[in-house]
Amino acid sequence: MNKKILLVEDNGYVTEDLTVALKKYYVVENAYNYTNALGIWDEDNGAFDCIILDLQISPKGLTNEEIEKYWPVFGIAFLHKICHGKSSDEEKAIHKKTIIYSGFIRDLNDAMRRNNWNLSQVKILEKRGFGITELTKLVNKICK
Repeated sequence: MNKKILLVEDNGYVTEDLTVALKKYYVVENAYNYTNALGIWDEDNGAFDCIILDLQISPKGLTNEEIEKYWPVFGIAFLHKICHGKSSDEEKAIHKKTIIYSGFIRDLNDAMRRNNWNLSQVKILEKRGFGITELTKLVNKICK
C-alpha cells in the first residue's frame, strides 16, 4: 500500500516540483489554501502518513479574528484546526508526521513566541537551494 502525503502549498511551481519528486514513491494530495486543505483532510479522514505544510498559504475560510491571530503563518491555522479536540497523544502523532517547509521560518519563530505555540514535534525545513532533496529525506524518514 502506498503512503499518502498531504502537500499544503499555494505556489504552483513549488507544488509541481514537489509533486514530481514525491509521486515516484508516494500518493500526493495537493491543497492550495486553508479551506481546500481542511476539505481534503476530512475527505480522507486524516489518513495521511506525512503532511508538508507551507506557512504562507491563502487564509480563505479563516475569520478576521483567526487571520489576526495567525498572521502571517496561516498554515499553522490548518495544523491547529486538525489537532483541535484531539488527545495529547493524537496531537503529538500529527505533529510528528508534519513538516513545515517554508521560506518564512523567522515569521514562524516570532508567531510561536507571541502565541506560546508548542511545535517541538514538528520538523521545520527552510525553503532554499537544495531544499527538495532535504525535504525528500525527511519525508522518507517519516514514512518508513
